Amino acid sequence: MPSPDEVGQASIHLAVSRLSAGAVVVHVQGEIDMLTAPLFTREVVQVLDPTDNLLALDMARVGFLGASGLSALVDILDAVERTGSRLCVVFPSRAVRRALDVVGMPGRFNVYPAPVQLAS
Repeated sequence: MPSPDEVGQASIHLAVSRLSAGAVVVHVQGEIDMLTAPLFTREVVQVLDPTDNLLALDMARVGFLGASGLSALVDILDAVERTGSRLCVVFPSRAVRRALDVVGMPGRFNVYPAPVQLAS
């Protein structure tokens, strides 16, 4: 059970891996809801570099993706496209796949359920 100090705190963690071929992977862990979506968007957009041609979101460890999280994904996609880069979602958790399916958005994102060659 969480302590009183932990209740209401954002439960999202991001780790960044840069690949040598102009690709960056953001590993996302936690829940993306109305509390964490602004942080998620801000942190991912800050990772963008003009020399990157691909941003991959590893969402295997996302336990919840709410409406605010879906909106955040759209905002991130828009930011990535403005730089001329591509965005893909890799290893989407069941929660991520379900949320994208419910709102009919899987076609809006490049979603890869298994490892892909990110440098291509």
